[in-house]
Amino acid sequence: MLRQEWHSLFKNKILLIVTVAVIAIPTIYTTLFLGSMWDPYGNLDKLPVAVINHDVPVTYADQKLDIGGTLMDELKDNDSLDFQFPSDKEAQKGLKDGTYYMVITIPEEFSAHAASLTDANPEKMTLSYETNPGTNYIASKMSETAMKELESSVREEVTRTYTEVLFDKLAEVGDGMQEAADGSGELKDGADQLADGNRTITDNLQILSKSALVFADGSQELEVGLEQYTDGVSAAAAGAEELQNGVNALDSGVNDAQKGGSDLAAGAADVDDNMTALNAGLSELNVAASALPDAADALNDGAASLNDGAKQLSGGITALSEGAANLKDGADSLSSGLQSAASSSRSLRNGAAGISQALAALAGAEGVPEELRTQIAAVQQQAEILSAGVSDYTYGVDEAAAGSTQLASKIPELQNGISTVQNGADSLKNGIGQLQSGTSALAEQAPVLVRGISAAASGADQLQKQGTSALRKGAAELNSGLGALAQGSTKLKDGTDTLVSGAGKLTLNSKALTEGAAKLTDGAGQISKGAEQLSDGSRELGDGIDQVSEGADTLSKELGSGAEKIRETNTSDEATDMFAAPVDTEETQITEVANNGHAMAPYMMSVGLWVGCIAFSLMYPLTSYGGKMKSGFRWWISKASVLYLTAVLQAVVMIGALHIFDGFTPVEIGKTVLVACGASLAFMSVMYFFTSLLGRVGSFLMLIFMVIQLAGSAGTYPYELSGSFVPYLHDWVPFTYTVQAFRSTISGGESIRGCLIFLLILFLVFTGLTILEFTVRSRKMREGKNTWMVWLEEHGLA
Repeated sequence: MLRQEWHSLFKNKILLIVTVAVIAIPTIYTTLFLGSMWDPYGNLDKLPVAVINHDVPVTYADQKLDIGGTLMDELKDNDSLDFQFPSDKEAQKGLKDGTYYMVITIPEEFSAHAASLTDANPEKMTLSYETNPGTNYIASKMSETAMKELESSVREEVTRTYTEVLFDKLAEVGDGMQEAADGSGELKDGADQLADGNRTITDNLQILSKSALVFADGSQELEVGLEQYTDGVSAAAAGAEELQNGVNALDSGVNDAQKGGSDLAAGAADVDDNMTALNAGLSELNVAASALPDAADALNDGAASLNDGAKQLSGGITALSEGAANLKDGADSLSSGLQSAASSSRSLRNGAAGISQALAALAGAEGVPEELRTQIAAVQQQAEILSAGVSDYTYGVDEAAAGSTQLASKIPELQNGISTVQNGADSLKNGIGQLQSGTSALAEQAPVLVRGISAAASGADQLQKQGTSALRKGAAELNSGLGALAQGSTKLKDGTDTLVSGAGKLTLNSKALTEGAAKLTDGAGQISKGAEQLSDGSRELGDGIDQVSEGADTLSKELGSGAEKIRETNTSDEATDMFAAPVDTEETQITEVANNGHAMAPYMMSVGLWVGCIAFSLMYPLTSYGGKMKSGFRWWISKASVLYLTAVLQAVVMIGALHIFDGFTPVEIGKTVLVACGASLAFMSVMYFFTSLLGRVGSFLMLIFMVIQLAGSAGTYPYELSGSFVPYLHDWVPFTYTVQAFRSTISGGESIRGCLIFLLILFLVFTGLTILEFTVRSRKMREGKNTWMVWLEEHGLA
């Protein structure tokens, strides 16, 4: 029955053409379908997107801020999409008719909102875009993905501008702190000079106080012994005139001192007020600087993570290099083996041809019985078929040996590329090491800067509490004491005037002289008391001035140190770029998928093979037979010999056509062919059973089951994103296992052993069921009983 089946197939040219066409069905299905969507993501630069700019530039921190214009310039050089710049009207019209898949509009207040960061109520920047999913949903989604990247670019540009302004302000703070440090030094010098003057005033006030006491004692003696001094009135009058001149000079000096004290009090008040403003500024700076160590530590941690990733990359490249060397050895061995196989197959082809010729000669010889001649012709026909098959096999082996030679020649190029990548990875690792050193230094110095700023704030506060406030209080007391001194000086002047007048009248009126002497005693007492008060106030002022001097010295040192730390802060363009975009993403793919075609191939190859098996089951007469019915097994194997050969050819031709026409290049081509052949054989065994058992109904059920597999295999979208019913189907449909296996062989993933075991079980189970069905049917036919197929034929379902 086996020989009769093949003889009938080759004799029926239409059926032979149909069989060949069915073999090509998976090829046509996968090649055309995958070719239409082979690499859409690699052609995004052809996706037209319109950009409209209404942004009006503004000034921010004395800098021109034109975010919209900058974005337009960047998009003109950006090839992630086909950015075009039409008018508003053209853009809207193009979005409706499908000329543009997205319209991006930069609003008028875009830069203005960017500049509102430090305002009381900052406003967010809004970058609006319109899509028209109705014209093409996938294109609109791709455009939206690119829009996210564009949004990130705008964020980076705005952050860079803010950082530049922040660094400029930080430099101004450093300069201001240096000026404050210089001013604090000058304040210390002035305080030292003021202390010297204060000590002089204190000494003179003590002398004045003592002189006033001596003068008071003398006036009392004058009052008691007035009569004894009558004879020396003339001399006293002359001395009184000299005393009057001295008092006038004292009054003038006291007035000058009073003016200086007033100026000192006003200056001390100004210094104290300025110190209050300085304290407030330093407190704000201290609060702002407190976040710097954490940011520096985070930056240092990021650099360390980046260094670890670079080490992993270097190790992966080393493993890749070793794999390439192993691949070259395997390719050389494969080429050698294929050439040996080609030589052997050519010998086999020649032998088969010789046998065919010998049989032809034997069949044509005279004297050969007709029955024997028929048998010899049949054997000759089988020898010709064998010879044709061997020729095809020889041609396939020769083609494979040409392909393996090309593979071996390409592997050195791959090894050179791996070496180049290795060198680049080493350079990357060195650069990351330098980056990590810089971030570590920044993390170490950041706390020093914070401590310096905190110390400056503490010193300024101490200076105000112990220095400028005390100076202000002492200056006020000094000014008050100088007022009292001025009053005493005035009284002293009045007293000396009285003394002069009294001395003139002393000779005429001793009683008046006695009264003037009494008044002189009182005035001397008042002068002594006022001078003592001035002396006490001057000593307090001296203590305050000493504290001001010490505080000014501390403030000068701390402000100078803080200014130096700020000047040492890195504010270069590289630092600005780091603040604007502190994170670079680095993707490591443990497998490689060249494009969308390779990604969709597992799904479509599974579908294509299933469709091809359904088509063959519909078109090929699986239940008819020629000759005598001998057994169900022979009946089954006569059909299976055509059926399973067709299944294998479907798989091989499909993968070959995908490679030739679409550039399909799996990482493991041999395993890909193995999975395809295994899947096709398993699928065909399922079709064989249901079609032989149920006829057209079986083919229809297999078509329905294919739709179920399309939904349950998660071949397009991830399992987690599929419908809620998918988990109930996923583990029970063959497509799940073939899709996973194809993905593994195409991209170099995990083992395919589980899939092959599943396909083998599927093949064996349904092959066994089909043999059982043929055995039961053949027995009933030999017994003359009706079979299930007869009923199906009667109802037009066979």
